[in-house]
Amino acid sequence: MKRSNKGFTLMEMLIVVTIIGILSAIIIPRLFTSTTSAKKNAREAERQTINSQIELFYFIEGVYPDGKGAGDSSDAYSSAAWTDCAIEVGDNCWKKYWPEVIPTQDPLNCDWTWNDQHRIPEGNSVADPEGDGC
Repeated sequence: MKRSNKGFTLMEMLIVVTIIGILSAIIIPRLFTSTTSAKKNAREAERQTINSQIELFYFIEGVYPDGKGAGDSSDAYSSAAWTDCAIEVGDNCWKKYWPEVIPTQDPLNCDWTWNDQHRIPEGNSVADPEGDGC
């Protein structure tokens, strides 16, 4: 009588599992690196856009947006900074520069801060002294 062997041997299964393990060990770390790199690139692009809008604000309004927070003496980048227009007031003012919403946090969910030259400096909010990702 003829015996038909259907199925895989133990050796074949071990080879397949080993190959899958090696491939996953190569691919998974690259996925996490790609995500972080994309967020850093998005943050840099947004920083450049904000700095361009700061210059546009100065060109049209004649003053830089107030880089101080709403009523405090910190150097926080805030929504209140964009409401001090020479021509319009309130929402009409900032919507000229930010049609949807004024960005106050970068793609890494860190607050933007600006320097004394009315700019958000390169590398802003990348340092992580407190371990909170900002």
